[in-house]
Amino acid sequence: MKKIEILPIALILLSLMIGLYLINLVPDTMPTHWNFEGKADGFSNKYFALFFLPCLMLIIYSLLTYIPYIVVMKKNVNSFIEEYIIFKIIFVIFFFGLYIISLIQSVKPFSMNYFIIPGLAVLFYFVGRLLKRTKRNYFIGFRTPWTLNDNVVWEKTNYMAGKFFQIYAVFTLFGLFIPKYSILIILIPLFPGIAFLIYYSYLLHKKLKLKS
Repeated sequence: MKKIEILPIALILLSLMIGLYLINLVPDTMPTHWNFEGKADGFSNKYFALFFLPCLMLIIYSLLTYIPYIVVMKKNVNSFIEEYIIFKIIFVIFFFGLYIISLIQSVKPFSMNYFIIPGLAVLFYFVGRLLKRTKRNYFIGFRTPWTLNDNVVWEKTNYMAGKFFQIYAVFTLFGLFIPKYSILIILIPLFPGIAFLIYYSYLLHKKLKLKS
């Protein structure tokens, strides 16, 4: 399974090579921020535009790769490491796609929402898939005082959290049809959903405590 990690490493290196290749071919100022409708509304110098996302990918991917080796409950993390590797790959693919689309958008402007919204939907889906398979640990998963204290509370809460994020992934796609309110469509369900999951973990803890 670890051989498949060649893909994210290759994409990170490719993005850095693309940046180096384009240094003398792009204008000195390029778009680096887009508004709620996916239109460019912020600009930076070409070095930031060309190398910020590749460097960010490299740093985050390195951290995601290294941290499982030093976490508490390492054995539990190892039990779902293959699913975790898949998530890391999806994460890098998303940011590589964002990098390429942002470069294209700087030459031929179009709404970034047509990439960002489906890309986030895929990312959220795999977050949900990962949450469903996690075991109790202090690094990956939906962590509350009650999930960290009990395996049963952890498994049930994280399974519920996984279902929520997979449904939420589909819901975010509605932002494609109402681009003006896409950010609201993405954000509005998120905070009540997280609040519910925190309360759900507390209720499970309380229920188990009453039984014991």
